[in-house]
Amino acid sequence: MMIFSSCLKEKLVDTPITAIYSQKPSDINLQISGMYAQLSGFSCFKNAVITPLILSADNFSGTQGDAAVFSQKLYTPQSRYFVEPWNTCYAVINNANTLLKYLESADASVEFKSKTKSELQFLRGFSYFLMVRMFGGVPLRTEPINASSDFYLPRNSVDEVYRQVLQDFEQAAAGLPLYRQQAAAEFGNCTKGAAQSIAALAYLTYGNYQDLNNNASGAQTSYRKARDWADSVILSNQYRLLPNYADLWDITKERAAYEEVIFGFQYTRDPGASLASSLGSEIGTWTRPNGQWRIQPWFYDRMISGDYLNDYRSEVAFTTRFLNTVNNRITVTYPRIPATGELTLTQPFLNKFVDPAPLDNRNYENDFPVIRYAELLLIKAEAENEINGPNVAALAAFNQLRTRARNTNGTVRATPTSLTATGLTKETFRRKIFDERGLELVGEGQRWFDLVRMRAPNGKTMYEQLYASELLPFTNGLPVFNTTNRTWVGGRIAPNTKVAFEAKYLLFPIPTSEVGINPKMTQNPGY
Repeated sequence: MMIFSSCLKEKLVDTPITAIYSQKPSDINLQISGMYAQLSGFSCFKNAVITPLILSADNFSGTQGDAAVFSQKLYTPQSRYFVEPWNTCYAVINNANTLLKYLESADASVEFKSKTKSELQFLRGFSYFLMVRMFGGVPLRTEPINASSDFYLPRNSVDEVYRQVLQDFEQAAAGLPLYRQQAAAEFGNCTKGAAQSIAALAYLTYGNYQDLNNNASGAQTSYRKARDWADSVILSNQYRLLPNYADLWDITKERAAYEEVIFGFQYTRDPGASLASSLGSEIGTWTRPNGQWRIQPWFYDRMISGDYLNDYRSEVAFTTRFLNTVNNRITVTYPRIPATGELTLTQPFLNKFVDPAPLDNRNYENDFPVIRYAELLLIKAEAENEINGPNVAALAAFNQLRTRARNTNGTVRATPTSLTATGLTKETFRRKIFDERGLELVGEGQRWFDLVRMRAPNGKTMYEQLYASELLPFTNGLPVFNTTNRTWVGGRIAPNTKVAFEAKYLLFPIPTSEVGINPKMTQNPGY
């Protein structure tokens, strides 16, 4: 498996898959495990993908280093956070293409070949879906690379990449097992529900893209597909919302969380390795109290007021009081009022990826969810809203999350209230969905994608709505606790993160290494 892992401190050049080593099911399964390891590794979801996705959004800020670079929009095409995901995705894509070629001649059953083909299509589609959302159109390769291959392909259009993505997910869904029929040894691998769910998200995202580019009829077709794929998962009865939102983030209940987590990357404390090369996750070291990744005060205010007043999810997802292990003092954050002897910090922290006993800073137990049933319900609500407005079906899907949010570990609260159609329009309900996703999925890597894909009432992206309008009234700077008046004074947004809107921020830059080596490669505008 080492040849497929991108987690090693010493980077190994990916070794081509051979026909000889692709004949037995055991060998093929080992190679597929290596592809999952690539996607979950340090050069992808363990570090290099989650960093730009979480820190480039509006609701987090970083205190130093790479975290500050992304939250202040100072990143460049030279950044490893673009080079490494690009290389990792293409390595997975090429391995998938190669195995697909050799699979038919393998000494394996028809059933094994069918399921494996679907799994490879899922992994290829997943890689291209990540790339098209991060970078826009990218070169499409659906055949294995060999000595006679054209190494210098131009970028395909966004539409062409989505056609490949959607074809891969649809074909994958046809041959993958249902979650409850999956072999125990394959737990964590993709399932029919994973392919259907991410297909629903891909159709929704593509519909957003078509809408923003004035292709209304194409967008409606995509929204209907998104709704139908979401329904296929809902009607399968394979998944459910866990009754207690907190159980999703309890590492002692991780296996049970996959009743709701439809697809995620699994991590485990790794006593055999450390730091970047370990099998553990690392997001917890950045989001924990005193970590570098912190919640913007204005966002926290929004998530504990209005619709979200007394919302149990806010109590679970955020930390505003903790024991500071540096000085062994109780520390509170904005907006909590400190008791006598307690220290203060200016920003709340995320409370989702908590491991009480990590082996080191990059060796946590916490899995990382890619898509949950909660998000699928929001996909259903959003797609239905784009087709028919806030009708009964859209509101029913949306309100399942509100119902769960009122459940405080068995005690039912009065808030947040369920929505009714009264006074709602398509535009206002879309914004409700955007805000709901903001709280429900905070810290799960979806916010930046939501900002750049969803339309604001003015027809622009939510990214432009936030950065060119809604964030402007906030005084630049973080709140400070006034010990005399015992109130928090000052700004509500981290310095230098209220960056003026530029269209270039709707995509990340193509890695300089790709533009430099490939004469047919073009850079994204503005970089």
